[in-house]
Amino acid sequence: NGVLSRLSRGLELAMLRDFIGIGIWFGAYHYASHTLETSAFVAGGFAGCTCWLAIFPVDSWKTMHQTTRMTLSQSFLATRALMGGTKSNTLCLLPVLMARQFVAMGSSMMFVDFVKTRVGKSFD
Repeated sequence: NGVLSRLSRGLELAMLRDFIGIGIWFGAYHYASHTLETSAFVAGGFAGCTCWLAIFPVDSWKTMHQTTRMTLSQSFLATRALMGGTKSNTLCLLPVLMARQFVAMGSSMMFVDFVKTRVGKSFD
């Protein structure tokens, strides 16, 4: 096992996670900002939480696969067992993760909106 193979371990899962996540994020942001007509902060927070809920299982699987010597199927089964059940530590952390994601993505999109309005004025 060379350095390149170790660096690329889990790359297919990272690509799957990002493919799913980016589509969901932009769809949720567009829905919240245009259909619901919310602020950039709320739209960004909504998009971040929606995206994270969708990609969390794939991201957990990717991390399990990257940090162990398990095959894809073994790491999938281990991740499923780890996340299963209502007493799972993963599910207990979900409200904290969602609050963090909402604030982080909401703040990011509020900053993007701020910059867009400032840069747009400078070109008028």
